Amino acid sequence: MVTDFEELVLLCDEELRHREYESCYYVRIIRQWDCLREWLNKKRISEFNEEIGNRYCNEVFGTHLMKRFVPGNRRSYFIRSFSRSGTKMIRVR
Repeated sequence: MVTDFEELVLLCDEELRHREYESCYYVRIIRQWDCLREWLNKKRISEFNEEIGNRYCNEVFGTHLMKRFVPGNRRSYFIRSFSRSGTKMIRVR
């Protein structure tokens, strides 16, 4: 299981490029990862796992549960799920 945040971002980025996501959607995902990166830096956290991802979503979005009306939560779910399973079977569109 990969726990280094920057390595996870690289792996997820590779997966997004492989799936040929539309550029507007891809940009929104990257922006959300930048927000997550800032939050991690403020908290002085470098390792990432599902628990940290849930904590981020709880603090920023008010919940870590998937809800369509919470902007950014679905985009954060991609990296949280990837960190948990290490698989590339996640669909976030």
